Amino acid sequence: MKQPPRNMPTYVKYFVDRAAVKLRPFVVNGNFNTEYIRGNQNIKIGENLIIRPKQYNDTQVYTERKVFNRINPIYLTRYSILTDNMPLAGFKPSLTTHKTITDATRGNNFLNEYMKDIDFKEKYAKIVTRADVYGVEWVKTGIDYSQGDDIGVFELTSDGKKGEYILREGRVFIEPIPIHEIFVDNIHIEGIKDVQELVHRRPFTLQYIMSRWGIEARVEEIQDLLDEYPRYSNRLDTGSDIKYAYVYEYYKKPDSEFPNGRHTVIINDKVIYDKELPYKNGYNGERIIPFDLVTIQSVPNHLLGASVYPQLIPIQDTINSVKNRYLEYVNHIAIGQLYYW
Repeated sequence: MKQPPRNMPTYVKYFVDRAAVKLRPFVVNGNFNTEYIRGNQNIKIGENLIIRPKQYNDTQVYTERKVFNRINPIYLTRYSILTDNMPLAGFKPSLTTHKTITDATRGNNFLNEYMKDIDFKEKYAKIVTRADVYGVEWVKTGIDYSQGDDIGVFELTSDGKKGEYILREGRVFIEPIPIHEIFVDNIHIEGIKDVQELVHRRPFTLQYIMSRWGIEARVEEIQDLLDEYPRYSNRLDTGSDIKYAYVYEYYKKPDSEFPNGRHTVIINDKVIYDKELPYKNGYNGERIIPFDLVTIQSVPNHLLGASVYPQLIPIQDTINSVKNRYLEYVNHIAIGQLYYW
């Protein structure tokens, strides 16, 4: 059923809340992997998918809780291998004529300069490391029309107020997006081509929202089911003057009702933009959802990939347990400390 613009805010927020329930186990598991890599290993995933300290019986024999981190060297080795194997895009001349070789050389020079301009090496490192720990990393591509050389200046009138709009040529961007910002209609599929609806939700400052969209947004608490935004000031209740609100970008795959797809931007309860998908980015010039995803270990019939660290954590727990029991034994024999149980 087609959602008219006035109902889209309610529909999109309900869509996000419903998708967050399915997404939460993957986000929590990725956070759990991160803590083990950092060396915080006296934790567990408890009820309601909350990471909490392990509870030990005070009357048991073994009380040593040292951590012998063997996961971190594995992570660093994988980080080095994954980031060094960065794919390089390029043109290969199809013929040995002067024109095809020259065109390929110019194209390669352009791509190399573009890669340096957007610092693609750093973006790639971020993509593969997040995919390695969380199982998936999203990549958003498009054109940022606030960048590039000026083309012209136009006078605009809105609500009786005159202003100027600077038209720029735009710049292509490639942006890594973490798992907790993307919500899809179904996770039991195998690729972005099977995604029918996607929402990209992220918080921005009210000042940025005003400068970007010209909207006086209402302050929102950046706290939700995923609880992935502890760095924002209003989440920490620090009393900072910097306030935030969510911006929702809704994307719908082309179908019979929307032949060119649908792209809707929502802030608070207002529809800021509601048109077709922004780019003809398909192989045959069709409009498709401008996202892709990277997985290190793909799983059949699952959009989100697997991570190697859940397989290593039980081994790490065994290493900690055996070594701590050995220290307890040495302490008991060498010092003669009295234990009771």
